Amino acid sequence: MECQEYSIEGKLMSVFCNVVLSFDIGSEVFCEMRLPKKLVSEFPLDLSVAVYGDSISVFHYDNRGPCTNRDCEVWIMKEYGVVESWVKQFSVCLVEGISNVLGFRNNGELLVEMWNKKVVSYQTANKRIKALEICGVQTSFHLDTYIESLVTLDRQMVSEEASECL
Repeated sequence: MECQEYSIEGKLMSVFCNVVLSFDIGSEVFCEMRLPKKLVSEFPLDLSVAVYGDSISVFHYDNRGPCTNRDCEVWIMKEYGVVESWVKQFSVCLVEGISNVLGFRNNGELLVEMWNKKVVSYQTANKRIKALEICGVQTSFHLDTYIESLVTLDRQMVSEEASECL
């Protein structure tokens, strides 16, 4: 795995590799999933993880893209746990008032934060914006996804289960 080294005046300060950390509620085991090669050594604060349908997605904010300002690349893991299945789905230019991509709606549209402190729905195919009447303070919006479960969390973790991790 390619990792990023940071040095100051020739002295190695740190080494990191970006991964997605997952937790299996049923087996109570943490697992690491590798990102696509392009994202492994990107600055960690330029990455964000979200759920897209039944898949994992990663938002990569990039100042070096084709947009005049910043863009947000959306990567989707098509087959859970298979590193080679990461696909760059599309990019969103963070212009025309868009400041941040928050996540996906159930219908596949993006929820984005606007510079005017509103959250809107964004259709990636035709770049249409739909007002949702959600207002707040700049950078105060956050989106998380949950799945209801009836699995109890009081089982003891068996060390053999950790070796079954992807």
